[in-house]
Amino acid sequence: MTSDQVGGIIRAILSAIGGFVLAKGWVNAETWAWIVGGIATIGPTIWSWYTNKPASIAASAQAIQGVNVQVTASAPAGVADAVANAKS
Repeated sequence: MTSDQVGGIIRAILSAIGGFVLAKGWVNAETWAWIVGGIATIGPTIWSWYTNKPASIAASAQAIQGVNVQVTASAPAGVADAVANAKS
């Protein structure tokens, strides 16, 4: 499922919930708009953080047919030399 599809589903769910809570009188339209605005701000931030972690990016690339992702550790030359010297 793409992020556009997920976003569409979430918007539809929030609309349905909003209609229900407004009809019940639990919140007014202004309060509901404030709640949805908060969700619309925080939700994508969390989604972006989760999907842009290095492991998620590598997994997404690996899922593409014909792509072979190889992850190797890297360090600045000074650190790599110090480790190599420590081992010998």
